[in-house]
Amino acid sequence: MKALLVGVAVDSAAIVGDVLSSGGHEVMAAVDGADALGVLRKHAPALMVVEDPLADMTAAAFCRQARACSEGADAIILVITASDHELAAVLEAGATDLYTTSLGPAALQLRVRVAQRLVADHARLRDRELRFRRLFESGVAGVTISDFDGNFKEANDSFLGMLGYTREDMLAGKLNWEVISPLDRLVPDTEARAQLRSTGFLPLQERVYVHKDGRHIAALVGAAALAGTTECISYVTDISARKGEEEALRASEAQYRILFEHSPFPKFLFDYETLRFLAVNDTSVHHYGYSRDEFLAMAVPDLRPAEDVPRLLAAVEGRRAGTPKGDLWRHRKKDGTIIDVEITVQKFVLDGRTCGLAVALDVTDRGRMEGQLRQAQKMDAIGNLAGGVAHDFNNLLSVILSYGEMLAADLKPGDPMKNDLEEIIAAGKRAAGLTRQLLAFSRQQILQPSVLDLNVAIGDVAKMLGRVVGADVELTVVNGPGLGTVIADPGQMEQVLMNLVVNARDAMPTGGKLTIETSNVELDSEYAASHVGVASGSYVMLAVTDTGLGMDAATRQRVFEPFFTTKEKGKGTGLGLSTVFGIVQQSGGNIWVYSEPGVGTTFKVYLPRANPALAAALDTTVAAPRTRRGSETVLLVEDETTVRQLARTILERHGYTVLEAQNGGDAVLICEQHSATIHVLLTDVVMPRMSGRQLAERLGSIRPNMKVLYMSGYTDDSVVRHGVLDSGVGFLQKPITPDALTRKLREVVDGHP
Repeated sequence: MKALLVGVAVDSAAIVGDVLSSGGHEVMAAVDGADALGVLRKHAPALMVVEDPLADMTAAAFCRQARACSEGADAIILVITASDHELAAVLEAGATDLYTTSLGPAALQLRVRVAQRLVADHARLRDRELRFRRLFESGVAGVTISDFDGNFKEANDSFLGMLGYTREDMLAGKLNWEVISPLDRLVPDTEARAQLRSTGFLPLQERVYVHKDGRHIAALVGAAALAGTTECISYVTDISARKGEEEALRASEAQYRILFEHSPFPKFLFDYETLRFLAVNDTSVHHYGYSRDEFLAMAVPDLRPAEDVPRLLAAVEGRRAGTPKGDLWRHRKKDGTIIDVEITVQKFVLDGRTCGLAVALDVTDRGRMEGQLRQAQKMDAIGNLAGGVAHDFNNLLSVILSYGEMLAADLKPGDPMKNDLEEIIAAGKRAAGLTRQLLAFSRQQILQPSVLDLNVAIGDVAKMLGRVVGADVELTVVNGPGLGTVIADPGQMEQVLMNLVVNARDAMPTGGKLTIETSNVELDSEYAASHVGVASGSYVMLAVTDTGLGMDAATRQRVFEPFFTTKEKGKGTGLGLSTVFGIVQQSGGNIWVYSEPGVGTTFKVYLPRANPALAAALDTTVAAPRTRRGSETVLLVEDETTVRQLARTILERHGYTVLEAQNGGDAVLICEQHSATIHVLLTDVVMPRMSGRQLAERLGSIRPNMKVLYMSGYTDDSVVRHGVLDSGVGFLQKPITPDALTRKLREVVDGHP
């Protein structure tokens, strides 16, 4: 270090010089105060030894001037004096230490060594202060020094920039803790400062500051009291960006958690290596019946039937590097129910572990609906085929039955040929019965609907049903209270009931229980959505339940197909249940079968509940005609030659005049050329180029008073809507017989179609 001796006497200078020289320090000298101040400004000595008084000033005056220089502000000044009177003034002027000559040379040596130590200590303090200042000014974190009342004494640029203030704002008193604290933090901050004052320490904590522009800044703050002062130092780190990222991450996690937990589809997160479940959503818990803890103790194969596990493991192995794909699998619920599911798997890495996110779509109902739709389409196709066959067959039966009856009528009693003809007629009638069953299945049977109470209908045939089922079958009828009515053909409903009872009896060869039950039911939209062709609404249910052999799934699938039977050859036509199916469908209802092998079978028929307003319109009775002969003129239009010739023969035998036409065009021409009255148009419904309905409409403008009687082997929507006759329309269903044709024609002529 550099030392300066100012006006020091020779003896004292020798002592001081020896001590300083032994320490390796550089010693300079000045004769008076003015000279010393010049050396001070030039060389900035760290230690000055001044003997009072100097030639040009007192030691006190020198100290004041030295301290006023930047070079002497921090120097150590040792003053040598012979008088004790000015000690206080000298110290007040800036002297660091004093030595009075009366203490002797040894004391002077000691004072010089103490001064050396003070210089060294001051150097270390200045170095520390410099390093602290560098940290203070250049730190990334904000650093402040404030008093315990929150008034800032110092703040680095990082802190000021963090809150948008300048150093001038701070020096002007515009920056204090109350200004930068939100209102809701004023009380907690006051408590925190009290804690700091009492403990000297405030641990790191998150808090919010108010920026100069009013926005909030999230920060991490810690503080410590400065020993021996009423001030504290605080370290402030801006964590707004981190908090924003954390908030965005939380929001993202919450969003994906909501998507995962509240998805309407079951979702499973699993380890791709072990296949163990890592997480499942609420839908999985509700849909499969397992608790969340049970799921987390399971693996993916545990949801599969045992026979499907090898395929699963092969699929997982083959898709280790694959892409999401929807596959059809079977899952087993906790209650053992097997469901069909479509699985899509997305593979990704989570926390260094390869995971899979599986989404399951339960397609059990969809598969069932698709099966029902295919079955309905198949039944529809079979029905169309059966209807077409019945139509053609009815034309043939018309000829067979009619000519047979006319020949039998011409033979005398006892004629051996008459018995043969009656056998032919009986066989024809049995064949006609089969065609009626085919028409019933194909929903092309002509219905005569009325308002019907199924409880009454069952009661009317109860005795006959008892004889049908036999003594070894216990028959129980459960009539639903307050049962609604239906619009249906009573004869057809009897046939439905009879066929179902006979089918149930045959399923119980060794006896059993047979229950017939009725009730009012409401089929909701959920039921309708899961059953093809069913509309929601109010229905009357007819259920026939037996305790017989039951049916497997394959049999249930085909049970309504015509000519399908499980009975021995020669013991069934296979048309009983198909007839039931057709009648129910044509009546606007639906039928479903529930059966398990060895348990029994239930057939449930649902018919729409009737609107009471329709009862009066349907409750009509037609009187039978008094005679079947007539003299009126009939325009006969039929494209089948044999049927046309047959009808002509029957009509002419009963006194009618017949004008014959093969098609609609010929009929129009006859009407235009025939000048006399034509009383009735008797026409087939389905003909090439011009239908019977179109022909009737065209001729109506020419002969408005001419009545119309339609005939056909099956229904057609041009005349018959879903098997129910339009009001006032005469219709004769084939096969025709002399009795049926003449009776119906007479009804039309007499005004009762």
